[in-house]
Amino acid sequence: LKYEELFAPELGPENPFLSAQQKAPKNILSGYVETAHMSEFQFENQKKKPLQVWICC
Repeated sequence: LKYEELFAPELGPENPFLSAQQKAPKNILSGYVETAHMSEFQFENQKKKPLQVWICC
């Protein structure tokens, strides 16, 4: 197959069985990811939080 055939828009009728969530625009399989800013301190703090829960119990 040629590149143009592989990445051509889909032809034919719209699938009537798709839910609203499945029709929504996505950039990953489970939804949409947006860029965000997080300080290194907050990132490390949240990364270690599950470990803190297990240590205290």
